[in-house]
Amino acid sequence: MVVDPAGRLLLFRGHDPKRPHRYIWHTPGGGLDPGEDDRAAARRELAEETGLDAEPGPLVWQRHLEFSFDGVEYDQQEVFFLIMVDAAFEPDTSGHNELEQSSMTAHGWFDVSQLRACPDLLAPPDLAARLEQLLITGPPAEPVQVLGAVLP
Repeated sequence: MVVDPAGRLLLFRGHDPKRPHRYIWHTPGGGLDPGEDDRAAARRELAEETGLDAEPGPLVWQRHLEFSFDGVEYDQQEVFFLIMVDAAFEPDTSGHNELEQSSMTAHGWFDVSQLRACPDLLAPPDLAARLEQLLITGPPAEPVQVLGAVLP
């Protein structure tokens, strides 16, 4: 989770190729490569998806979810690290693979009120409330379990 000094969160708008008109806004991230731990994967995925090379900060959220994407069923654990940046930036998406290029169609920086007003799905679905709590209280001592639902 990349957050700027104004408390805005960087999100990407994506869609499942099997449901091209159902959009969901999500944080940068992805799966583990063989031999990689969560922190190393977060750093690699952040660089690939945004161009930002930064050490992930504290682990703040985690969730379990089951979903399908492009006809494949997934059962996964996700972790969310907090990365505070000095300023909002324009992500460099040149590191996106072919699927990301076709399924991630926009990006933006969202504050809590914009998240609450977003007509599309958010991942996690309680993102606005969770971000607001994080901005008020700071990182939790232990990761908080967030909602797992993604697409209906």
